[in-house]
Amino acid sequence: MHNCLFPRRRLVKFSANTIRSSSSVPRRAQFPSLSSPSRPLKRSPTRRTPPTRPFSTFPLPFVRAPKRASQSFWAFAFTVLLIGGGSWIYFDPEKDSLQPSNSEKSPPDQSQEPFLGIVDLLQNMPVEQPPGTVGNLTHEQEAKLQEFWQLALKTFGVKSRETEQSSVSSLNVAADDDKHGQSKEFQQALADMSAEEIRITFWNMVKHDNPDSLFLRFLRARKWNVNKAFIMFISTIRWRSKEIKVDDDIMRNGEALAQKQSQSADPAEKKKGQDFLDQMRLGKSYLHGVDKNGRPICVVRVRMHKAGEQSEESLERFTVYVIETTRMMLPPPVETATIVFDMSNFSLANMDYAPVKFMIKCFEANYPESLGAVLVHKAPWLFSGVWSIIKGWLDPVVAGKVHFTKNANDLEKFIPRDRIVKELEGDENWDYKYVEPQPDENKAMEDIAKRDALIAERQEMAKEIQDATVSWLSASASKDKDAISLAEERRNGLINRLREHYWVLDPYIRSRSLYDRTNVIKGDGKVDFYPGA
Repeated sequence: MHNCLFPRRRLVKFSANTIRSSSSVPRRAQFPSLSSPSRPLKRSPTRRTPPTRPFSTFPLPFVRAPKRASQSFWAFAFTVLLIGGGSWIYFDPEKDSLQPSNSEKSPPDQSQEPFLGIVDLLQNMPVEQPPGTVGNLTHEQEAKLQEFWQLALKTFGVKSRETEQSSVSSLNVAADDDKHGQSKEFQQALADMSAEEIRITFWNMVKHDNPDSLFLRFLRARKWNVNKAFIMFISTIRWRSKEIKVDDDIMRNGEALAQKQSQSADPAEKKKGQDFLDQMRLGKSYLHGVDKNGRPICVVRVRMHKAGEQSEESLERFTVYVIETTRMMLPPPVETATIVFDMSNFSLANMDYAPVKFMIKCFEANYPESLGAVLVHKAPWLFSGVWSIIKGWLDPVVAGKVHFTKNANDLEKFIPRDRIVKELEGDENWDYKYVEPQPDENKAMEDIAKRDALIAERQEMAKEIQDATVSWLSASASKDKDAISLAEERRNGLINRLREHYWVLDPYIRSRSLYDRTNVIKGDGKVDFYPGA
């Protein structure tokens, strides 16, 4: 089964890297004239006027809010899908003694209305930053972030007094606390990847995100243990670069490659393309709308999956593709999504164990801190027994995000009734329809000279952020408040420029998706979750 999310990033084979080795970047490469005002880390008041669509994915003035960070939930999600039983009698957690002990039966009482009009998120996005995120860090958490940066810069090969104080190769995780063997993957990454390759993969992974936000996801996932978080991060870098090839293949080639493969005379190639496109055409999982808290909604239609219909490779490719596409739809300060697992008409034929191990590792180890809420809709009664086992595998924070719904009234606690699609017994007259790739939609990717020039600009920006980070670390160590303020202001401005620049580069390195063709992803850093509404 598949899902969507986020969450997380870019190219490894240097023939077409998003950020290439410094030796291959022309000396004449200059910054683009895309500067934006620097924004220091400070609190901004929450605006209550209803904003309008589309959402910009550019950074906001930093705000704060009491909201717990989320943990990975995909192990639970896919076990639900694959093991959940075939009974047509629905499990009612309100009555069953094995119901999950959710302390919070519904989300905070926030209206979705501010997300339904045209809005400039730089000014009046009504969602505040949760604790432990950029703009809402305690002094201790900021110190952990700086320690993480010291390890990262040292691994990237950046030499400074601050990075020389950090040791990387000796890091390890106790065997009983290393569920996915990340200590071994960490050591393998240090052995078979150069410092420059690790650095490049990281900045490609960042995309339009704030690099601090990315690091903080790993820190929160490992409860602010810097060593464990850094091992998890480097393991993810290797996974993206050496194993799954997220940016060098999956996101660069996308649906267009699948369409081309499906027309191939080679039976093996033809099946690869058909397997991928079949999942898109069926709408096994799709993205549509936002919940009451402005979190993108991913609906997983469990009944659409039949074990053995697609190869394991195609299942994994589709999963990563949807997750990464969802990342393009996270408007700051929103960092999580809501997943609706529609288990209506579920039968034993939908069970499939092959993807489970991949999914668990993928979402627990490589896409941390992605969960807003998980809504298990119309779960069979038999799931009550399964849940008692699954709950033992989950972090309590994850278990607290799981809610069971059996009708539209239950879903309405999380999603306004007029934004629940009719398929889920809501009022929104919307149906999933797949739009096939168009002949010239990836024309920009053929302009290699323009792509390389933009890559060179981004490379220089990344290096400037690294230098600014060294200055920030140095100023913080000196405890000079004026120096810290200046360093933060300069660094934040550079990060904002990098985020804006990504959307200039994006058409040259990422194949267009269904959500580009339907104008959900606008192409300029804005997202319209209800185009044409």
